[in-house]
Amino acid sequence: MNIAISQCSNCQWEWVGEKLYCPKCLSDDYVIIESDGVGTVYSHTTIHAAPDKYKDLAPYTIALVDMTEKIRLSTRSLNESISIGDTVQITEIKNGAYIVDKVES
Repeated sequence: MNIAISQCSNCQWEWVGEKLYCPKCLSDDYVIIESDGVGTVYSHTTIHAAPDKYKDLAPYTIALVDMTEKIRLSTRSLNESISIGDTVQITEIKNGAYIVDKVES
């Protein structure tokens, strides 16, 4: 699944999400680049005792995923076997959360 990444034309800062200006230099000159949604797990933790809102998902894994050199996303995975350094793919965006699955090599 592709995701849109905004890149500032002035300072080359990158961000995900709808902003009308660069959060670093405040320039309103930016371009949208497409990411293939593939990234590398930087860190992760598995949630066993979830808040009421997410009880039906437990256990689930929250992972920080490096998408580019400048973008690190907080994601959710139902696959507990991911490890630091694994390659993952964003498969969907559900209720504002990026859902990832491990890419088998």
